[in-house]
Amino acid sequence: MFKTTKQYVDIRLYRYAKDGLYGEVLNPIEYEVCKELTIKVPKGFKTDFASIPRVFYNIITPIGKHTQPAILHDYLYSEGAKLGYTRKNADVIFREAMLECGVNPFTAGLVYYAVRFFGKSHYNKG
Repeated sequence: MFKTTKQYVDIRLYRYAKDGLYGEVLNPIEYEVCKELTIKVPKGFKTDFASIPRVFYNIITPIGKHTQPAILHDYLYSEGAKLGYTRKNADVIFREAMLECGVNPFTAGLVYYAVRFFGKSHYNKG
């Protein structure tokens, strides 16, 4: 569960012509995996949100109900290995966070399998 009462994220958006949409987190984002474990995405973290190829924008766009989970997932892919998270941990947390944020189960499952299948090259092993 995200530890914020807001339904939105404070971000600074950047748009690069051919690279798509990027942003910087302006306030920390906290996600409680369980009572004993909270992941904190720090202020200043850079994200590309959900890395969705344009051809799939009619199914899911880079920003939406899944914005906070996508930022969390980007953080876990870039810093997770240092924190003890495997790529699979990051993907499972992403799916669960999407469901908690109201993403329909079909879309959450589709995105989960897409990152499982295509995300390996983006995971930073430390």
